[in-house]
Amino acid sequence: NFKLLLIDDAPHSEYSNAVHALVHSLHMTAHCQFLQQQTNEEMVKHYLQADIVIMIPKSDGTPVSAIEAMLAKKPVILGNLNYDSDLFNDNTIWKLTSFDSEELTDTIMRIIDDSGKNNRMQKIQTAYENALRSANMEESLSQITQLYTKMYYS
Repeated sequence: NFKLLLIDDAPHSEYSNAVHALVHSLHMTAHCQFLQQQTNEEMVKHYLQADIVIMIPKSDGTPVSAIEAMLAKKPVILGNLNYDSDLFNDNTIWKLTSFDSEELTDTIMRIIDDSGKNNRMQKIQTAYENALRSANMEESLSQITQLYTKMYYS
């Protein structure tokens, strides 16, 4: 039994239309909910209710939403893009090697398989600790940016 929440930041785009069509063709509409732009508070609620957070973008910098999911102590599956290896590595996330649906399915099954529970819990805890360090660093960088912006425009 599952429910898939899909955050659709670009409704009616070619990509969004293709995902909607795929969900419909697979007869999964009862299990999928498409959500448009969410507030930070709404996203936190989604992370806390989730069993697994999956992000498979075609391009991305540092995926802040993955850090947020790590802070919510949720298993995170990321696509095969190159991310900051100090934060996103084999000890903190489950990383796909391709955009293959079978690999994604296998990864989800490995996460929910109870035989690997200790490993999963250790990975989630390590991810949480790394995200805490990153979140503090990002806050510091934000404060420095604000300071320099004020100095520049004063």
